[in-house]
Amino acid sequence: MKYPLLAIVGPTASGKSDVALHIAQKLGGEIISGDSMQVYRYFDIGTAKPSKEEQLLVRHHLIDIAEPDEIYNAAQFAADVSRIVPEIVGRSHIPILVGGTGLYIRAAVTGFLFPSPGRDEHYRYELEQEAEMYGNKHLWEKLQEVDPVSAARIHVNDRVRIIRALEVYHQSGFPVSQQAKCLQSSEERYNCLMLCLDRDRSELYERINLRTEKMLAAGWIAETQYLLAKGYNTHKGPLSALGYAEIVHYLYGRATLAETVEIIKRNTRRFAKRQLTWFRREENAVWLDHTGKSTTEMSGQISAMLEGRSICNGE
Repeated sequence: MKYPLLAIVGPTASGKSDVALHIAQKLGGEIISGDSMQVYRYFDIGTAKPSKEEQLLVRHHLIDIAEPDEIYNAAQFAADVSRIVPEIVGRSHIPILVGGTGLYIRAAVTGFLFPSPGRDEHYRYELEQEAEMYGNKHLWEKLQEVDPVSAARIHVNDRVRIIRALEVYHQSGFPVSQQAKCLQSSEERYNCLMLCLDRDRSELYERINLRTEKMLAAGWIAETQYLLAKGYNTHKGPLSALGYAEIVHYLYGRATLAETVEIIKRNTRRFAKRQLTWFRREENAVWLDHTGKSTTEMSGQISAMLEGRSICNGE
């Protein structure tokens, strides 16, 4: 039996979370977060985590399940989703997977597959900066922690290969040395309808800019200060992620606030472009234009698409 699964995906700030919440309330669904950052406790503002009020309206899963210094990856996510979906269906609810972490979404839907990850220029830049500040051995020791097999094969001064191995682990949660063991699943695990929300690029970028400002006004910097005070590592884990890394640099006096705001906006726009590139490779994704449409209009369009489909009745 293939369980029904509705996946609502898309770039950051596309409005997918609001649409999913509306649909879940209307059709009787439960939301599974498909965001690799929302699993971490205390990282609330910078991850656009659903509010406590929203979580009371609709049951949410895979939020606040890991400590910031824990390792959580795509394989663990896929396993958690495979456990949660039957439970949701057993309550006669619709499982709704919502997020923008493409690798996690693909891992959950297909079981797990290991495409060679692309380049993450932002993460590469961070690693290059670390190497300049602390030396190549610092990067090699980071690699040794997460992928000792690759570290044993790569010379301590081979910065290019070290960075690539760290990049693969950062993007997938799997050491590059295990790639050969991860085979693509040819059969989907669920009766899944994947909907990808997109917007006109200028509208999307404006939403990203406005959301960045709202998050900062809501206390994003204070949240980062709190996390630093708790002693979490700034070189790996969620504090090295988009937005938080830039704020850490600001707090360390490496950029002005105005510069930091613009850098976060720019890097988030670049991240959105990479997300769109990823989801365009999903052959079964149905693309929906959210440009100029309200949450109610978009959720109404999706609800109409779902009428009579097995995604709603679990057949």
